Amino acid sequence: MWRYMLKRILQLIPVVLGASLLVFCILNLSKGDAVSVITAGADMTAEQLADLRAKMGLDKPLLIRYFNYLLGMLKGDFGRSAISNEPVLKLFFTKFPATVKLAIAAFIVNLVLSLPLGIFSARHQGSLVDNGAMVFALAGLSMPAFWLGLMLLSVFAVKLQWFPATGGGADFRSIILPAITIGVGMMATQTRTTRSAMLDVLRQDYLRTARAKGVPEKKVINVHALKNAMIPILTTLGNGLAKLFGGSAVVEMVFDYQGVGKLLLDAINNRDTNLACGCIVLQTTITVVVLLIVDLLYAFVDPRVKAQYVRGGKKKA
Repeated sequence: MWRYMLKRILQLIPVVLGASLLVFCILNLSKGDAVSVITAGADMTAEQLADLRAKMGLDKPLLIRYFNYLLGMLKGDFGRSAISNEPVLKLFFTKFPATVKLAIAAFIVNLVLSLPLGIFSARHQGSLVDNGAMVFALAGLSMPAFWLGLMLLSVFAVKLQWFPATGGGADFRSIILPAITIGVGMMATQTRTTRSAMLDVLRQDYLRTARAKGVPEKKVINVHALKNAMIPILTTLGNGLAKLFGGSAVVEMVFDYQGVGKLLLDAINNRDTNLACGCIVLQTTITVVVLLIVDLLYAFVDPRVKAQYVRGGKKKA
């Protein structure tokens, strides 16, 4: 298992390099730079603008700037924001707790909706309830997050005034609408995955044997069936949670939620290369770590996976 963990961590290196290089190239191919954003509306000569670009290191070729950025990143220095002049790490981890709160809240919404709905649909395959649940899931999958967020805002924040119009405030209610917006989108995929996984398991002979032995139906479903269907369910849950920890940029912009996703979009709009690249690298790292934890959880859910880890380690030893 340790060899597997080391292999996954090493795989992070080319991913980080590719993501950071891509961000550098895209931001430099786009029109304007951080200097043009900072000096917008200011009366400055071409010489003054050139001096400012030289001071910020923007006059150097792309590859040289990227190489210097990589050297700093290896030392744990992600540079400073070109707009605020604050360290990138400080800016990221100032916003990250808000993103974690939103991710956990959306994850709970997803679990509460998707797992019971998926299990119930599988148990009543082909029924009116099953068809209705799948229509509900498809509706959640089809609705764009920004549209659902705006509808929730207009109804519950503007008309009914039950919740604040912006997220991330001290009031716990400010996180409810963003969490529902994200959770409903995740629910659609998770419900379909849970239903498919449970349908595969419910057809197995060992469940009929358990029922024949007099095992209560609730235990057959919640213990025997659900446990053996957990691998695909856990995979979908883990992928969704990894994306959430990386920030939900669209939803954060709709609700003006001060999280990592909004920080990244602001950095891109301001052509703040250091901040945008730092956010991407840190988000990529967090995503890989979360997916690694999910892979390791497979061993606790399914003993067969644990046996594969052990055999793989012995073969390589």
